[in-house]
Amino acid sequence: MRAVNSIGSEQFEYCPSYEETWLDIFTRFSQKFVKPILDAPSGYMTIRRVTLPERPAFTLTAVHLASKLRTSGQDQHSEAIDHAVQIRNAENDHDTNTIVIGDFNMNPFESGLVDASGFHAVMDRTTVWQESRIVKGQEYPFFYNPMWNYLGDISDFTPGTYLANSSC
Repeated sequence: MRAVNSIGSEQFEYCPSYEETWLDIFTRFSQKFVKPILDAPSGYMTIRRVTLPERPAFTLTAVHLASKLRTSGQDQHSEAIDHAVQIRNAENDHDTNTIVIGDFNMNPFESGLVDASGFHAVMDRTTVWQESRIVKGQEYPFFYNPMWNYLGDISDFTPGTYLANSSC
């Protein structure tokens, strides 16, 4: 912390977790505004409630999903579903919106990110305004994935497509 804070005029604080985790949260706000809600048993997800003065509270979730070097896409999908359930529960318990950050180790179009039971992350902002959709009688809220911007959503036109060249 001393090394980071010695670089510039901004001062950062470490926000401790309940449990030991692989993810550390540092903030320019006082740590009293960033309270832990849940640390996943794996140590690769932490959920915090952020309550800044005169601002709407929100839930901040940081994740680091397993790499394809060490796990299959199917395992990533299962992990995404587990994390998404915990995030939705925390969001419902604390009645706030959620921002999820981190290293998902997936492309924006992979099943763990786009499936309704996973992160249910969509590619354009207009879809998110619908808030949720019902799949087989179950309501699933949307997340907006800004990484789609790099595949065409930055313009005012319909979001682009992705071409996978199988010869690579």
